[in-house]
Amino acid sequence: MRKQTAAIYAIGHFLVDFSCSYLLLSRQPDPWLFIVYNFCAFALQMPIGLLADMTGRNRTFALSGIALVLSGLLPLPMTARVLLAGIGNACYHVGGGRESLLKDNKLTGLGLFVSPGALGIFLGSFLSTIDWITLPAIALLALLFLLVIRFCNAEKLLRIVRKPDWTTAALMFSVVLLRSFIGMCMQTPWKIGIFAILGAVATAAGKLLGGIAADRLGSRPTGVSSLLLAAVLFLFPNSGIAGVTGCLLFQMTMPVTLKNASSATPGYEGFSFGLLTFALFLGYLPAAAGMHISPTVASLLCVVSAAMLLHRRKCHD
Repeated sequence: MRKQTAAIYAIGHFLVDFSCSYLLLSRQPDPWLFIVYNFCAFALQMPIGLLADMTGRNRTFALSGIALVLSGLLPLPMTARVLLAGIGNACYHVGGGRESLLKDNKLTGLGLFVSPGALGIFLGSFLSTIDWITLPAIALLALLFLLVIRFCNAEKLLRIVRKPDWTTAALMFSVVLLRSFIGMCMQTPWKIGIFAILGAVATAAGKLLGGIAADRLGSRPTGVSSLLLAAVLFLFPNSGIAGVTGCLLFQMTMPVTLKNASSATPGYEGFSFGLLTFALFLGYLPAAAGMHISPTVASLLCVVSAAMLLHRRKCHD
């Protein structure tokens, strides 16, 4: 993928997640609408991804996502706004994510695409009390729409379907499910004040560094070692430094799992991307129900995840 295209899709990921986060937290809809949003934004990426695999039109899905999220910022009934934002978020992720998977064999580009989302979510929540942010968000999304049309390739991207390795895909699904469950449910007393901001930065940086490290060291060593180191640091829940560092290491597996799942299912790259975001949604549900786990349990689950990555079949080392 050209650097220009990769940069636009990455910036778009920030803007889309920022707009969705701002919309939800500034309007404070009924609690059940948060679950509806997350279902649309994460679970629906699986069928949308399959449709993208069938058509190969990545840019069309990205543009549709931007338009839907922008529509969600307009003064419509809240349920409609949540549905538009959630489905739009899913479409954009599929379009940009599938483009990154197919146009760049290295994980650095994939890490670049997935990393800005965490910063967008954090900043959107941070600014959610400021009413006038809606207008700049609409303007920036409109500008993003034009940039994608002008600079991102509209060619049809299809791959020859080969026999998938569903065992590896299932392992990656399980790793992401555990990562989501840990990240959403683990008690983090360290995440206050400046360390809350640093935690968001570490989340984004970890995804980018995970791609860079995997390209240089291999995906298996990167994923396994980062999870084991994070498991150790999670045992110090009152230390902000340990918490931020553990958060960075913990997120390094994201591009690794996405690439491994994609490599294991040639021809189903969009579907595999959505399969793992569906795992994110399932891991979110216990937290939505009020469940919490101790740092010790989180640490043990990190070790289990590392074992899954260690024993998967070779895909991208």
